[in-house]
Amino acid sequence: MRTRCCAVRSPASATNPQTESGSPALAVRPTRALAPDLHGHPHHTPGLTPPTHRQEKDVHPAPPGRPSNAPAVKQLTLRLARENNSWGHRRIQGELARLGYPIARSTVWEILHTAGIDPAPQRSGPTWRQFLTAHAHRIIAADFLHLNTISLKHLYALSFIEHGTRRVLAGVTAHPTAQWTVQQARNLAMTQGRQLESLRFLLRDRDTKYTFL
Repeated sequence: MRTRCCAVRSPASATNPQTESGSPALAVRPTRALAPDLHGHPHHTPGLTPPTHRQEKDVHPAPPGRPSNAPAVKQLTLRLARENNSWGHRRIQGELARLGYPIARSTVWEILHTAGIDPAPQRSGPTWRQFLTAHAHRIIAADFLHLNTISLKHLYALSFIEHGTRRVLAGVTAHPTAQWTVQQARNLAMTQGRQLESLRFLLRDRDTKYTFL
């Protein structure tokens, strides 16, 4: 710490103003610190910081957040996805690790999602809308509907919808069971006859009443 010195005349100089060397006798004592305490003083200014320390802070700033992925890794990830339609983000992450590029699976998924690349099953085949349009005359769907009567009774209607003709066939009961569902399917087959021969796909949910269909 630098100090400022104050020269005062010693008591001996009053009687003997000259020393042996001929110079006036002066007593030197420190008065106060020129610079405040850098660690405890509340008014710290950048000018009191050593220049080398300030330069190191300016030259090496801390980057905010996670470092971005290298462009080469992104390009390689997208190339593997485009050239291999059956590969998902897990398979691509494993191949990158074998090539010496350690990267997280979530990062691979984020790169593919940002580039607009769909998951592997959707990249290798038609979309759901394309499938329904191409096979509309071969699809029949089954589903249960809830009906409330005026007397506050709950009924269940099993509806069969042909996608090609939009025709709806239904059966109603108060106690739907798996056996009743099978019987409604048999009634539909007897009513429609040969018209059902062109149907190949049945769309339904995972209700246990469809177990025997």
